[in-house]
Amino acid sequence: MLWSGAPRYFPFFNPVDKLLGPFGVMIGGIAIGAEIVILRSAAPPFFATLGALLLAAALYTVAGRLLVRWLALRKTRYAVTNLRVIAVSDGFRHRELSTYLTAVESASILPGPEGTGTIVFGDLTVAGQLRGIQARGARAKAGLLTPAQRRQAYSYAAALMLQRIEDPEYVLDLITTLRGR
Repeated sequence: MLWSGAPRYFPFFNPVDKLLGPFGVMIGGIAIGAEIVILRSAAPPFFATLGALLLAAALYTVAGRLLVRWLALRKTRYAVTNLRVIAVSDGFRHRELSTYLTAVESASILPGPEGTGTIVFGDLTVAGQLRGIQARGARAKAGLLTPAQRRQAYSYAAALMLQRIEDPEYVLDLITTLRGR
């Protein structure tokens, strides 16, 4: 192991929350209104259940996923070896994401508060993810991937990120140097 670390800063909100938060509040308002109308009428129980599920989804969108992400980030650890970059989270369930350094096509730093930063591997846009799936699929067909890489070749895998780490420039330089070998 050449480097190990953990998030130094545990943000409760991310930029995507600016979109999903109001969306969840809007869906929640619609769900509450629909639930009131359904319960006052003689509608079948199926509709009341459907309204309750919609309300639960809205509550999760507004608050639940923020709490889940925050708690999971507090139990996340990162490592860089001579072969791989690894992220392990022991939040609500054990989750491990890793990538071989030879498979890293690009890496960049998203600056964070208090001297921290997030290292992002690959292109996070939907188009970039689809290009990555297509490229991995072609390499899998050509027999250029290991068995572990082949199993994930066609998946829309969660992007590996080293979130809110200290001295991200050092870690990125280390990864870039190891990739160049």
